[in-house]
Amino acid sequence: MMTKIKKMPGRPRRDHIDSIRVSLWYENLKLNLSASNSCQLERIIEPEAFGQSVYGVPYHHNKWVVYRSGIHTPKPNLVAAAEFHVSGSSTIINSVLWEVIKGTKKLDWMLKEGIRQLSWDVQNVLYKTNKSKNSSELLPTLTRKNLSRLIRLANLDSLAAQIIFLRVADNRNERTLALEIGQSIYQTLLIMCTYLPFCSSSFCAELIKLMQERVFPLAHDGGKGIHIQCENQFFHEVRQLCNFRLAMEDRGRIGMSENDGVQATADWLNGKLGFHLQFAFSAPIISKDGRILSEQRLKQWGQEQLLTGYSEKFPPFDLFSD
Repeated sequence: MMTKIKKMPGRPRRDHIDSIRVSLWYENLKLNLSASNSCQLERIIEPEAFGQSVYGVPYHHNKWVVYRSGIHTPKPNLVAAAEFHVSGSSTIINSVLWEVIKGTKKLDWMLKEGIRQLSWDVQNVLYKTNKSKNSSELLPTLTRKNLSRLIRLANLDSLAAQIIFLRVADNRNERTLALEIGQSIYQTLLIMCTYLPFCSSSFCAELIKLMQERVFPLAHDGGKGIHIQCENQFFHEVRQLCNFRLAMEDRGRIGMSENDGVQATADWLNGKLGFHLQFAFSAPIISKDGRILSEQRLKQWGQEQLLTGYSEKFPPFDLFSD
């Protein structure tokens, strides 16, 4: 009788999210160090990886190619070495956002350990001061004002915070709030993706695909929810928003710094320059029963205004009815 050989457990399957975060980390380093390829990047960050054999033949480790594709995750000492050259680069690869998108950690971990890893600017939105106890308490939920403040930060940490509270709302079956947070997440993504290193078409596509698979399915009120039909549509809106911002910079209407641009863009998405921008860049919402919703008609109207040069100040009243 043959003895059945027990199969040894293999290495856990690598999550695609890990490939994305490593690739983004690599791209950020490449941009900041003006490196044209992985070899140049390796020479800057790991000069000790280059040398000569005993026969005088030059060699180098050539391991940075796998970071470009995200196949392997760099070790902490290499991330620290890269941080020395590009300050803030480690926050990209180590961001709690990636765990929050995965959604494998328990909510209790996200609300304690996860939020503690967020930047002070973001935590300042999420905590309220209890003067009687001389302490700060985590908000039980996010209001529109809180969401507006997080959109105006538009970074990995503000995005992570919104996804955490979306998961909380979904867990409590607070459906209207879940949809509202989802809309805020969409606008945060739009703003982020108009800036480096997030604005490459490939990264935008990968990030939106992740959100569509793991985050936006939670953003619904039972009858309607956020649904992006294709990644190209999202990237089209990113280009529109980026071009509009650059035009405003050229006219001297807004400052040239990234912070100026983020603040101005957040204002536009909130309707400061008119309804056309507010609706054109609103989250795509569809009905579960196939009905055409007012949100869809208003978004289409806003997009048409961008193409025609903003001819109408207000949308027709009949667009508001479902």
